[in-house]
Amino acid sequence: MKKKVLMLIVLVGMCFSLSGCLDAKKEEFAVDDLRITLTDEFKETDQDEGFTAYFESDDTGVAIVKETYSALEVLDLNSDTTIEEYIAVVQSAGGTDYEVHNENNINYFTYESEIDGINYYYMTAFYKGSDAFWIVNLFCEANDKEALQSKFVDYAQSVSFV
Repeated sequence: MKKKVLMLIVLVGMCFSLSGCLDAKKEEFAVDDLRITLTDEFKETDQDEGFTAYFESDDTGVAIVKETYSALEVLDLNSDTTIEEYIAVVQSAGGTDYEVHNENNINYFTYESEIDGINYYYMTAFYKGSDAFWIVNLFCEANDKEALQSKFVDYAQSVSFV
């Protein structure tokens, strides 16, 4: 009996130490002068959707778009344009009017959409860099929203520019 209890304690201890080893580790990814900290579960993926960069893990996607000031001049946008003005133009171009939040120094909106019969949750964050506006679109299946929302905020807060 003592042997069984001892063996159970050893097995439980091994499980705890193994689960600690299997936790995802933070990893910084660079896209031009933008830096974002995700985890080592993410891999950059080639795609043909017009994104500047695209990362995915088993349960999350991150699509990043860079729009340079020079490219936006045709819309009368430039380095003097505020992030709020840029977001308004993005929403107008997309025919949307989502409530924009400014929390934790992040300008973002959230929404849900169905694609091929699957509901997705999106957190779209906006940034102003030295030569461009940036859109970081984080998404997951809508039924994973509650579990991943705080991670999305962490990822969005990690964005910086060098």
